[in-house]
Order: sequence, then structure tokens, then C-alpha cells
Amino acid sequence: MKEHQHQTQQGINPGSNDQKMFFMIFAAAVIITLVFVFWPKQSASLQLPPRAAFAECLSTKGVTMYGLNSCPNCQLQQSMFEDDFKRIHFVDCQLNQDECTQKNIQGYPTWMYNGQSVMGVQTFQQLSQFSGCAAP
Repeated sequence: MKEHQHQTQQGINPGSNDQKMFFMIFAAAVIITLVFVFWPKQSASLQLPPRAAFAECLSTKGVTMYGLNSCPNCQLQQSMFEDDFKRIHFVDCQLNQDECTQKNIQGYPTWMYNGQSVMGVQTFQQLSQFSGCAAP
């Protein structure tokens, strides 16, 4: 009878080791998930050269340059970014007259961000102050 009681007592909690294992696996899965969700992700712009990262930041923040492809000052501004100008959100006012009229663009280039605008060729430092993006 004692042997039967001993087996029954062991049988009362047959899944306790399984339950502990399940709990440990579940806890590990939750921790791994939290790490992947909240771990600081390295921005793609951090892997870019400084000028490219600056142009990418301007674009990501919604900074827009309004101008004309034929405008000498616009060409000068574009040349400052070299190949990275392709990252800049540029609106050619000759092709998008309605948008430029609506935004009250009166000179080229005009940079717009958060309802504010600056006109003329801007240095990287000036664009940095305007946008909050780190200058290269």
C-alpha cells in the first residue's frame, strides 16, 4: 500500500518537470522577442558616408528643395551634394508649377521644412541648423 501511495504521490504532479521546461522555453522566447523588438537598430544612414547620411536625413525628415534644373544656384546647391543629391527630395518648379505656386516659392533654390523656408544656396551647416540633421 505504501508503494502505491508513493506512486500516487509521484503521479499527482507528473508534469511538473515538463511545466518547468515549458515555462523556461516560453520565458526564453519572450526575452528573445523583446531583445529583437527593443534592441536599438543601427540606421542605414549610419552606415553611409557622412554626406550621404546627411542627404538621407534631410530626405527622411521631409526637407524639400524647390528649384529649377536650369537655375545656376540650384546647380551649385546640387553640386555640393555630388552624387548624393539623388537622396534629396527635389521639386523642379518648371515641371511642378502648381505645387511651387501653392508653396509660394519665389526664388531658387528654396528649402522647405515643417512649414518654414530658407531661400538661396545653403551651406551644410545652415541646412543642419534648419533641419536638425547633423552636418557632414
